[in-house]
Parts: sequence; structure tokens; C-alpha cells
Amino acid sequence: MTWGDAIWPIIVSAGLVLIPGGAIGYFLGLRRISLLGLAPVFSISVISLTAIVLAPAHIRWGLIPVVAATVLASAAAWVIRRIVIKRHSTAFASPSDVGLTRWMLGGTAIAAVAIGWRLMATIGVPSNISQTYDAVFHLNALRYIMNTGNASSLALSGPPLNGIETGGFYPGGWHDLTTLVALTTGTSIPIAVSATTVVIGALVWPLGLLF
Repeated sequence: MTWGDAIWPIIVSAGLVLIPGGAIGYFLGLRRISLLGLAPVFSISVISLTAIVLAPAHIRWGLIPVVAATVLASAAAWVIRRIVIKRHSTAFASPSDVGLTRWMLGGTAIAAVAIGWRLMATIGVPSNISQTYDAVFHLNALRYIMNTGNASSLALSGPPLNGIETGGFYPGGWHDLTTLVALTTGTSIPIAVSATTVVIGALVWPLGLLF
């Protein structure tokens, strides 16, 4: 197992943190660095909220519901923007000092390579799992989501066993994203975790700092 086997999961993970939120931000009127910096925030928001809505409707967790939710959220963002602009014409005006220069893109690329390389070296091979004390909870939570199709943050703490215990709240944005990577690519849970870790550290973190 090499990092070459994790290229597709990494690409999918990057798409999931940028595309849903990027679409919502675009229709909300964001551009340039504001759009890139806030895209992961909007993406995780729509992903985790979709998971909460799906659970009581008994709809299994997957990519299609997230795509549908992204379309609805983007349409709502466009409508809200139009309504606000009619009442306050300058509410969504772009500040003149917010741009996206080649220096910004270059810096992000350098940071992505440096952080990504360091993370991959630390993980070793993408099929390795974290040796930290709480890894067993998070890995089992991922397996629970994939087995049951329930990715709701309202049921992730103490997942129900045999219908006896009642699950409790635990913020599941990371779990929802990682299981989407695994379900979409067909890869294993450890590889999906490694791919998501690299994307968060090497892409989301530099973009957030830049923003």
C-alpha cells in the first residue's frame, strides 16, 4: 500500500470540502480568497446538517443527498442575496482590498506541498491508523455510519447497540466527510481517514490562514 493508492480518495476529499461550500458561497456573492477560505466551512456545514436531516427520514447516508442539499442551499443563498440587495444595495459589495494574487496561490501551493509531505511521512502508509487513545472511538464511529447509514451528530456518541442504548450528541462533521470519501471511492476506512487528514492539513488549513 502506497500513497499512490490514496490519490483518488485525496481528490474526492478535496472536492467535498471545496465544491459544496464553493457553490453556496458563489451564489451568496463571495469571490476570490473569501470564496476559497469559507468554502470548507460551508461544505462541512451542509454535509453535517444533511446527515442530521436524513436520519429521522430513514434515508441512508451518501453522496446523492449531499448533492441535493448543496443545490437547495445554493438556491437559498441566491434568493437571500437577491432579497437583501433589493433592500440594501451595497450589502454584498466586494471590498477592494480582497483579491487573489499569484503570490497567494503560490504560498498556498508551497504550504500544501510542505504540510502534505510532512503528514504523509508521519502517517507512513495510508492504511496505517492513529495510535492515539481515542482512535478506537472514531474508527468505530465511521464503521457504524457505514453499516447503518446514520451519520447524524445526534446519534454518534454511544451509537445504539441492538436497539437498547440511545445515542447522544457528538459533532460529526469529520466523520460525515470521511465516510463520504470511503463510500464514494470504495476505499477502506483507514485510507479514507489518511486522505481526509492530508486534505484538512495541507489544503483547508492554509486556505483558512490565508483568508
